[in-house]
Amino acid sequence: MTPYETKDYIEQVMARLNNEDSELLEMRYWHKMKLREIGEEIDVSRARVEIKLRDVLKNIRRFVITRLDKALPLN
Repeated sequence: MTPYETKDYIEQVMARLNNEDSELLEMRYWHKMKLREIGEEIDVSRARVEIKLRDVLKNIRRFVITRLDKALPLN
């Protein structure tokens, strides 16, 4: 997968998220904010941010695995 294909794929996955989830990912991975900083920004505890991010990433993984299962032929 080329960098352009990867970027397109990430944009597709991000577009499937609701605003809150995409903002969490942007703050954490694009802006490199610490969990505590994100919590202060959205007025929740650091632990709650950690749980929310874990759930968002779990949902993304589930989506990606489902897409891969459909795309790959079974031998």
